[in-house]
Amino acid sequence: RGVGPEVRVGICLPRTPELVAAMLGVLGAGGAYVPLDPAYPRERLGYMLEDAAVALVLTDSTLADRLPEDAPALLLLDLERDVIAAESADAPESGVLSENLPHVIFTSGSTGRPKGVMIRHSSVVVLLHWLRENVTDEERSSVLFSTSINFDVSVAEVFGTLACGGKLVVAENALELATLDEEVVHVSMVPSAAAELLRSGGIPASVKTLNLGGEALPNALAQGLYGLETVEKVGNLYGPTEDTTYSTYYVVPRGAEQVLVGTPVANTRAYLLDAHLQPVPVGVVGELYLAGDGLSRGYANRPAMTAERFVPCPFGPPGTRMYRVMDRVRRRAGGEIEYLGRLDFQVKVRGYRIELGEIEARLAEHPGVRAPVVLVREDAPGDRRLVAYYLADEPAAVDALKTHLADRLPGYMVPAAYVWMEAYPRTPNGKVDRRALPAPDEGDAHAGRAYEAPVGETEQAVAEIWAEVIGVERVGRRDHFFALGGHSLLAVRVLSRLRASLGVEAAVGDLFVRPVLADFARELAGGAPAPAPAEDAAIPVRAAGSQPPLFMMYEGTGSVAYAQVLHAHVDGDIPVYALPAPSLSEPPLHTVEAMAARLVAMIRQVRPSGPYRVAGWSFGGVLAYEVATQLVGQGQAVEFVGMFDSYAPAGPDTGPYDLAEEHALLLHVLRMAETGEEDGRGGSAGERVPAGDVDLETFVARCRDQGLLPGHVTAARARQMRDRLRNHQRALGEYAPRPIPVPVHLFPARQGPDPDLSRGWRAVLPQGQLRVTPVPGTHLSMMAARNAAALGQALSERLDPPREGGETRAGREAHGS
Repeated sequence: RGVGPEVRVGICLPRTPELVAAMLGVLGAGGAYVPLDPAYPRERLGYMLEDAAVALVLTDSTLADRLPEDAPALLLLDLERDVIAAESADAPESGVLSENLPHVIFTSGSTGRPKGVMIRHSSVVVLLHWLRENVTDEERSSVLFSTSINFDVSVAEVFGTLACGGKLVVAENALELATLDEEVVHVSMVPSAAAELLRSGGIPASVKTLNLGGEALPNALAQGLYGLETVEKVGNLYGPTEDTTYSTYYVVPRGAEQVLVGTPVANTRAYLLDAHLQPVPVGVVGELYLAGDGLSRGYANRPAMTAERFVPCPFGPPGTRMYRVMDRVRRRAGGEIEYLGRLDFQVKVRGYRIELGEIEARLAEHPGVRAPVVLVREDAPGDRRLVAYYLADEPAAVDALKTHLADRLPGYMVPAAYVWMEAYPRTPNGKVDRRALPAPDEGDAHAGRAYEAPVGETEQAVAEIWAEVIGVERVGRRDHFFALGGHSLLAVRVLSRLRASLGVEAAVGDLFVRPVLADFARELAGGAPAPAPAEDAAIPVRAAGSQPPLFMMYEGTGSVAYAQVLHAHVDGDIPVYALPAPSLSEPPLHTVEAMAARLVAMIRQVRPSGPYRVAGWSFGGVLAYEVATQLVGQGQAVEFVGMFDSYAPAGPDTGPYDLAEEHALLLHVLRMAETGEEDGRGGSAGERVPAGDVDLETFVARCRDQGLLPGHVTAARARQMRDRLRNHQRALGEYAPRPIPVPVHLFPARQGPDPDLSRGWRAVLPQGQLRVTPVPGTHLSMMAARNAAALGQALSERLDPPREGGETRAGREAHGS
């Protein structure tokens, strides 16, 4: 295809061994590969293709449509495999020289556009020599490769291992370390990922070395890792992409009081200078400049920016340069360097290097926004997130702002909150006082929307109940119950309050379909209601979006209200539909297969052909798996199966619950449904379950008498719930999942009592099919407002982009540089 020295080749492929083969193939031809993440917006990919002057893109037929229409020539590896094999028998010499490029890696840019860093072969060779001397044969015998090739740490992982005869273990996400079939000895990741693995017990005994970088390494984490008996070395790696991955290294001593960034790696010089480019003494704060063989050629098509950041070096031979890092540092007496912070507005969030100016520039393109300011806030310990502030005549719709940015930026650069300001606080010299900007109102997911007071007695009464139940100061008539932090359990508590204070009856489904206060109150008052969904039709929780929709199945009690909670935290470009259970007035379906067949028909009414994405909570996860099985059997493409703390079917040997256990479970479910309390089974209420082999009517009456259930709960209501639970349990006992060629994503609740995070699925599914991502909470509280955001983010990372074996946003966050 004409690839040789200086020819740039895009790589847009899923995360399989073939990805590594593509990287090696480009280098073998003498070209330079340009990573293209299919999760990025097409506009950003188009800019990268143009800016890097890409001549050819390696991809496959499943990802080709993610690229811009005017993309350069495509080489579809899955469709042209035979031609490739026939033509590659006699590969010519590449003619590549040390000054040529092996790759161009893009980083965030302060001007509103990403910038491509041009790395030289000679710089990578220097890095590989350093790695050969500092990584032992035992360490490289099994190295985790979980970093996206969009980030430069992947260069060290892949080539630093293969060039020395080591073994790469290709994984989608470092957070799945404990579930890998291969034992791993050496891992690199960001500290936040290591902290999560340490907290969840996810670091297997085979791991001896952890090299951490991409963000500050807390000493408490380093020492906590040493608390694992098998961990022998914790390293802190530091360096910008512009200096070929690593510039300094520091092995954290056991019992150290502070983590430093260490001393320069081989052939790297670190200068600590003042404003006049004069060296500062030991112990004095200076600005860091880097020089040496690791320095890149600069930025593609950015001569002015290259000249600004790659400045003449006064300490080397004429013509040499040094890179201005924009970091504040100081040197210790022993020669180690201590990092003190940034000089500009570049930040690190979950390991991602982000120029806040790039976000501000793209947000300023929105017609309803003036003078945006974006910063990182950590209003809760450990919860670093991007927050956007803007001036405008009136507040803009948050969804519109998110959509505007999602069309232009990677998902990790889209702020979580948007605050409308009539004027900015100013410093004495007239600049925006960023430290004085207010924290976003956590109780108002529609930050920037003007408050509208409730109108009429019904709206006022409903607003008071919502505010009390959700725990917010006030609720306006245009506020959305689930966006305020409500969830299915709180929804039922609202209904109980309405029954007690207003004497009106409503169903959870009413709040699910009409979550805006004014609409819900109008329905209660007998006004013109919004149209309700048909019994056997999917509920459009969010119908808009350019990506394939996500269909969420009903859970064990027959409810789909959790979908309304969760969808607010799922990528806004993904439509979400909820698939309700059959009406209690209908004859029940008795097998998982029959239940799934009904859901498949509902899905295909919305979307006649694939690709499909399905997910479910608890029992709903099993339904999602069978739905995927039937869709595949119908010749349809399924690209995502998600299960939220769903257990694998245990078979008929488990038998039914005995009466006491069933009563305890039923009390737990009824308390959850009617009061939102989580202590019904195994907690204080569970310990006081009325004993005795009694009928259901007596059991419910005793529970009401003892205050375990509200007085309005009837035996008929309990019977409906019991019969549905029994039916689902029988169906699970008879269900045997069949293998399907689709990765299955399991999101187990981290605080669950079962130490097996695979929830039994690893024994059911073929090797390598299961992807496990633990999330906060218990089986029930994972859908509560305090945890749903984390689950929604993890789900979005797996959905965007959906690709078999491909890396997701989580992997990039876990290893961004």
